[in-house]
Order: sequence, then structure tokens, then C-alpha cells
Amino acid sequence: MPGKPIIFAAAFRPKYYRLMFLAAALWNALAAVVVLFLINKGNLRTALEDAIARGASGIISFGIAGGLAPDLAPGAWVVASGVVAAHKRYPTDRDWARRLLQALGCAVHADIAGVDAPVIEPADKRALRDATTSVAVDMESHIAAEAAQAHGLPFAACRVIIDPAHRALPPAALVNLRPDGTPDVAAVLRSVIRQPRQLPALLRVAADARAAQLALRAGRQRLGAGLSFPGFEPASAPGEEDEARRTGTRLPSATGA
Repeated sequence: MPGKPIIFAAAFRPKYYRLMFLAAALWNALAAVVVLFLINKGNLRTALEDAIARGASGIISFGIAGGLAPDLAPGAWVVASGVVAAHKRYPTDRDWARRLLQALGCAVHADIAGVDAPVIEPADKRALRDATTSVAVDMESHIAAEAAQAHGLPFAACRVIIDPAHRALPPAALVNLRPDGTPDVAAVLRSVIRQPRQLPALLRVAADARAAQLALRAGRQRLGAGLSFPGFEPASAPGEEDEARRTGTRLPSATGA
């Protein structure tokens, strides 16, 4: 296990995240993973700096992304080769990316674009893809990449497509979460009442979100407790090492050794 924890930056509301990533919560208690719930992007830089100041082995940006490549459907995995922001590209750690690709088995390895505002229309997605040669876009990875580079930490980004490149997001899908990270159902309903024609598109978004949720849950399990971090070896449970010595068996490790 690395001497310092891995910062796991995930853009989910806490209730959903805890249900989906129980393993991460367990390893957080063992100081192997520090979990950041990225509900409000405005304080993301501060949260990252605070976590890094307490010590970190690496940073991984994990969650959903918009599709830019036309062949990526909802639920498709992208492991970033780099994150392209305004006038700068942040490369990811090659060894970590390779291990993520190996663990997921079916991910695309390509650049992800980092932006500060949602990319809603298909024409804007095409323009962003042409400008950055990226296959996906999110609003957090470039911030995490910048923090990692500033502190000399290994960085990785692992994202699931939620909205495909050809689909525009309806206004109700862009309603902000409440401060506690839960959906603002009343605001969504008000948006639908104001523009009822968006309802079919909103239902498609719900189906896309379901596909992304299933992919995230399955992928998180494949990555293991150490999030495929190079050199990570899970701590053994109390008494497990004694039992292994007694029986002559070897404890499993994330490195496969």
C-alpha cells in the first residue's frame, strides 16, 4: 500500500456515492483512499489543496463525462491519456493509465477535455472535439490535473460517458443540485412545466444516466480497493497474515505479485 493515501475525486452526491462505492469508504477508514465529494465545483481547488496538504500518493478523477466522439455510447469507459484545458494539456501517469485499462478491459484510451461550463449542443461538442482532439468532456478533471501537476503527484482520469455526442441536454437536466448534493426536484419540475416539450429528451437522459450508473458500479469493482494505483497492496485483515504464514499461502496484491 502506498505510504500516503490516494485522492479519489468523484463527482457524485454523497448518498449515491456511498451506496455505489462501499469499498472506497472502507479503505478511506484505513487511510488508503481519501474521498472528495465534488458537489460544488467552486470549492474543488480548495478541497484538493487541503487533501494534498495532509499527504497524498496520487489523484484520480472519477465519474461521468459528456461524449465528444460519435462512437461512444452511454456507459462507455474512457481512461484519459491526457486532459486538455484552455491552452494546456496535462498528461496522465502512463503506468496508472495502463493498469486502469487492464482492469476495465473495454475502455477507450484518449484525451479528455476539461471545461468550466457544460457543453450542451451537438455542434458545440463537435467544435470542442475538433479543437482538442478529445473524445469526452467533463468539468473537474482539468482542475484535479492542475493540482496534481503543481504538487508533482501521479494523476489519472477515468470517466464514463453519460450523454452521447449527438444528443443535446434539455434545460431540466442542467438544474443545479442542492447544497447537500441531492436533486432539486422542484426546480426540475418547474423547468418541465415551463418547457413541457423537453420531457421526451429528459426521459432519454434518465435512460443514459442509468446506463452510466451501471457501468460506474461495475467498473469501480474492477478497479479494486487501490483504484489500480501502481504498487498498491491492500492491507490484510486482522489475523490474515498469521493465517497465511501458518498455511503457507500468499496474500493477494493489486500488483498481481
